[in-house]
Amino acid sequence: MNQSESINELAGALAKAQGEIKNALKDSTNPHLKSKYADLASVWHAAREPLSKNGLSVIQPVSGGPDTITVTTRLMHSSGQWIEDSFSMEPPRSPQQTVTGVTPQQVGSCITYARRYGLSAMVGVAPDDDDDAQLASAPLPPQQQRPAQNVAPIRQDPEAKTRMDIYAQIKDIRTQLGYTPEQVSNICDVDLQKASTGELKEALDKLKIIQKDTVEVNKA
Repeated sequence: MNQSESINELAGALAKAQGEIKNALKDSTNPHLKSKYADLASVWHAAREPLSKNGLSVIQPVSGGPDTITVTTRLMHSSGQWIEDSFSMEPPRSPQQTVTGVTPQQVGSCITYARRYGLSAMVGVAPDDDDDAQLASAPLPPQQQRPAQNVAPIRQDPEAKTRMDIYAQIKDIRTQLGYTPEQVSNICDVDLQKASTGELKEALDKLKIIQKDTVEVNKA
């Protein structure tokens, strides 16, 4: 993260703005995975008025491409003070595309995703109904088969079952987007082999949003 020489006035203004910022509503739906998420417009709707009232503004210039897109989110105060950070990722590709065969729609999807997460992280906007623990806490369905006579039933670890389900979903979306496992790890900033169940769920949510952005941009 980079910043101006002093950020005391910016910090005070941001503290006041965050006291007024509401959670972003999850008002968009992924038609493929039937999941809801807060799109870029929802994040801006939650943050714009509190930021403006306290002399704060945001710009998000884009650089790089076509292989790697970087979105820099700069939060500025009317005093001239500022802080900024950058988010870089590779545009999603279909399995049939070459390394450089990226369409403008895929680049646009990548930019939208990076802008949403960059803005949310910079000003402190969170989704209205955070369901990161929903999958992990859901009860498993009852076993349908009776154990064989004189053989102790095998108990499946609920945590292991949850992780296997998340891995399967991540692999499915990764294949659709044309990502390698290494690309997914870089985009989600987590080692999938060593990640906790919560970290895996966060990675899955990020991939779902990228997939949704890709579908919406391709329809444009």
